[in-house]
Amino acid sequence: MKIMDMFFDGRIYTEEQAVPDSPEYRDICRTVGDTMEKLSKELPAKEYDRIEKLCDLVASEDEFVNKECFRYGLGMGILLMQEVYQLRYFKIPDESVVKKDTGKGDVQG
Repeated sequence: MKIMDMFFDGRIYTEEQAVPDSPEYRDICRTVGDTMEKLSKELPAKEYDRIEKLCDLVASEDEFVNKECFRYGLGMGILLMQEVYQLRYFKIPDESVVKKDTGKGDVQG
């Protein structure tokens, strides 16, 4: 399936599919989970709820930043492609200049 079709059909979820696989990332996730679990046991429910709401707000804030970074990066990639395709190496030569091989041992031009 083509990428554009996958985007249109909603089959591409960059936030779910682009997950860092570095050990540092996994350690941070584990530490966050452990810390939240400890806080849920140590704090009164009302205080823990406030922390959870704060975490949700931070996640929402991060989502806005991540979307903007994605847009910026995609735009920069497209601009880079445009620049590369404008290099002389990628120019399509004028057909009137290109000599054609007829397969008969002679070249017409």
